[in-house]
Amino acid sequence: MAATTSTAAKTEVKATAAAATPAKKAPNTYKLTYFNVRALAEPIRLMFAAAGVEYTDERVDSKAWEGLKASTPFGQLPVLEVNGKVLAQSAAIARFVAREHGFNGASELEAFAIDSIVEGINDVRKPFNDARQIKDETERKAKFAAFFKDVWPTWGARFNAILAANNEGKGFFVGNKLSYADIYFFNTVTFAQEFDATFLSAHPLLVGLIERVRAVPGIAAWLAKRPVTAV
Repeated sequence: MAATTSTAAKTEVKATAAAATPAKKAPNTYKLTYFNVRALAEPIRLMFAAAGVEYTDERVDSKAWEGLKASTPFGQLPVLEVNGKVLAQSAAIARFVAREHGFNGASELEAFAIDSIVEGINDVRKPFNDARQIKDETERKAKFAAFFKDVWPTWGARFNAILAANNEGKGFFVGNKLSYADIYFFNTVTFAQEFDATFLSAHPLLVGLIERVRAVPGIAAWLAKRPVTAV
């Protein structure tokens, strides 16, 4: 007659199996604090939107900021609280969120490529932002015109070539899925289009990329409801 397992033995086996199963990690809680503008925080908001991650989008005015400033690591915003721990510096926060939620590529080489594209976008943002800072309206308009005529075409060709080299430009900048580079490019370019709606038209592949990012369900939902701000 075959031996049977005792009730005590069964209980022990179940207890051992339960002990060997790691407890499910609770999801992180996030609070992003910034001013009521897009600017440095918007790529982070867009990644949260694309990932379907819930977070507190705390927007402070100048008076509230004065009371908060001394408590921030560098006396700057944005800051991101993750389970109560305060993270600072917008670029570092964005890379953290990209790693946490699958927007940082599938390998170290892809992660490097994403970082390099973001740094390239920052390079072309500098002369654009320089133009934005000019107070005199006539001078500012002239500077913007020079940017879109003389600066952007070179950079646009570079970004177009990077996109074209990956899946014939039919997907995203790096690999086979949406990354932080695509989101950062989308945020930068769509803001610049508020100053010149047609400047991207010479590069249909880049226009296609913008539309693919815009169509990501979480991003589309965020764009439909986000506060309307000047910057």
